[in-house]
Amino acid sequence: MDPKKKKLSREELLQKNDPEKREKEKSKYQKKKEKDPEEDTLPMIPATPVPVHISPASSPAVSSTSLQQRRKEATKRQQKNNKIARLEKKLEKYKKRLSRFNSKNKKIVEDTPKTKILKMLEEPDQRKEVVKNALFGDVIRKQLKEN
Repeated sequence: MDPKKKKLSREELLQKNDPEKREKEKSKYQKKKEKDPEEDTLPMIPATPVPVHISPASSPAVSSTSLQQRRKEATKRQQKNNKIARLEKKLEKYKKRLSRFNSKNKKIVEDTPKTKILKMLEEPDQRKEVVKNALFGDVIRKQLKEN
């Protein structure tokens, strides 16, 4: 990845290691060092103290385990939320089914005369009343035909 460095010739090596050049660099360095330090620094501005929260340094192993636990909790939470959503859909389905069933039952509230008679025939104690009602019905039918 790094481009191959070009080999320096003998003359270039000698120039690089030239003692005069070294002296110049040293003098530049000394001048920078001797420069007045007050010029470089900014004037001190009194700042309001900022509260610093210092937390105890935790080891990397602790943080990785806590991250793993957070991930596990997040996946559990997500699975529970998915299960809740699924169960809510089922609940809606069964609520609709129940409402349809109840609406059908409400329509068949009034029994027809034939069903009333059939229900009465199923019970042995009601036979006398069935006979009376049947005779009464026959009498009324005959009277209606005559009139």
